[in-house]
Amino acid sequence: VCSKIAGITRSARTDRALNPRLGGQTGLNDGIIVDRLTIGVPNGKCRLRGRFVDWGIPGDRIVVIRNGWAQARVSDKRPDTARFVMLGNLRQTKGTLVAIEAILDAAKSMDRPPIFDVFGAPLYQTETFIRELARLERAGKGVIHLHGRYHHEEVPKLINDSAWVVVPSLWWENAPLVINEAFSQGRPVLCSNIGGMAESVRNGIDGVHVPAGDRNAWSDAFQRLGGNDKLWQQLSNGIVAPGTSKQAAAEFLGMFDLFKAA
Repeated sequence: VCSKIAGITRSARTDRALNPRLGGQTGLNDGIIVDRLTIGVPNGKCRLRGRFVDWGIPGDRIVVIRNGWAQARVSDKRPDTARFVMLGNLRQTKGTLVAIEAILDAAKSMDRPPIFDVFGAPLYQTETFIRELARLERAGKGVIHLHGRYHHEEVPKLINDSAWVVVPSLWWENAPLVINEAFSQGRPVLCSNIGGMAESVRNGIDGVHVPAGDRNAWSDAFQRLGGNDKLWQQLSNGIVAPGTSKQAAAEFLGMFDLFKAA
């Protein structure tokens, strides 16, 4: 499963460090790029790892270390399986409008009206986008609930109050933390079938992949999952809890020990 590799930040400086073809030094020193990237040996499927290989870094010098996550489960009580939640920045590239429009389409054909809780704010978005969000909330009265900003410490409870966590991004993403947060609470994830989302969620095992940006496919998925207690239990049972931050730290320290011994 793909995870962030030591919080890489893109800049002209890091591009030169990561790609010898851009000129300058590669920054490699016994398997380590000093500028915010730790690499070692290959480990698992990861689109981001492939990008570094494409840029010229030998694949045998790259290791993928998954983000550690230590959030206690709030409750083991079975949730309302017609209830969905989406958290994070509200914007076009995150698939916000696609998901909202799709669940409104689905609600017309569902025996049990779904509930879609949306947490986050449309920061730096156009007035057109903000007006469309407000229009959809009005059109989806009783289904769409825009709650606005939230505090990070509230996330476990917000997720635990719903059955399904929705990650509909049109952007490839890398390793969305909300997926770890969902799995920490035993909640299956409904996500776009691209990038780090598809790498982090196992289709039909601990969540469901949906074609990115396909409103009809998302509507079909909401109809199939909403109120489906049996499928929810099956997917919830398939979740493997994320490793802890202590385990991730041990992996990083192990890499340093490996390089010191080399």
